[in-house]
Amino acid sequence: MVSQLVVEELEDVLRNKLSASKDAFRRSELLLENAEVVKTPQLTGSADETNDSRIIQAAAAAEIDVLVTGDFDMQSRASALGLLPVSPRGFLELLALPRDAYPTPDDEGNGPLVSEPQSNPIKEKSFAFALEVVNLYQCLQDQREYVLSKQILRSGTSIGANVEEATAAESRADFIHKMKIAMKESRETHYWLRLLDQSEMIGDIDLTGLLSQADELSRMLTSITKTASENAKCRR
Repeated sequence: MVSQLVVEELEDVLRNKLSASKDAFRRSELLLENAEVVKTPQLTGSADETNDSRIIQAAAAAEIDVLVTGDFDMQSRASALGLLPVSPRGFLELLALPRDAYPTPDDEGNGPLVSEPQSNPIKEKSFAFALEVVNLYQCLQDQREYVLSKQILRSGTSIGANVEEATAAESRADFIHKMKIAMKESRETHYWLRLLDQSEMIGDIDLTGLLSQADELSRMLTSITKTASENAKCRR
C-alpha cells in the first residue's frame, strides 16, 4: 500500500529534481501497478499538520501492518500513534518471517523495529572508536601526556554521543544538527591524532588504525548530513 501523497512526491522529484525521462516515469508506474494507493485524508486545519502527518493518518486509516520509512521524524510520529515503523532493511527482514510472527510496538517492551544494530553502522563504529580512544587516553596518561590526550578524549568520545543523541532527535533539523556536530568532532579528533602521531611524543604507540577510523567516520558523517540536508530541502 502507498499513500497518494507519496506517489505525488515521487512524481514531483522525478520531474523537477531529476528531470527524469518518460521511460523513468513509465518504470515508476510499473512499480506501483501492484500497490493499493491510499487516499489522502482531508485537511483538518491543524497548525502542525504536515504531509508527513497526513501520510501517517492515511496509514492508520488503512489499518496497515507496518509503516516502511527511513525518515526518522516519520518513525517517531508513527510510534506515537501506535503504528509499527520499520526501516526498509527492517521490512526486508520481516518478509522472511511468517505473518503471525510480525512484532508489535509493545513486544517485550523493545519498541518499534526502526533501526536494528546491523542497520546502523555509524552508531556501532562511533561507539567502537570511542572505546579505543579511551584506551589510548589511559596509555597516554601512563606516559604523562596530559594535554593532547584530554583533547582527543573529549572530541573522540563526543562523536558517538552526538550520533546517539541524533537517533532521539526531536525533528529532522535537530537530527541534522547533531550529526553535523559529530562530523566536526570526528574531523577535530583526526587533527589531534595526526598532530600527536607526527610530534613523536608517544614512543611506540601506533595510531595508524585510529587515524583510519577517524577518517572513515568523517566521510560517513559527511555523507549522512549531506543526504539528510538534501532530503529536507526536497520536502520543503
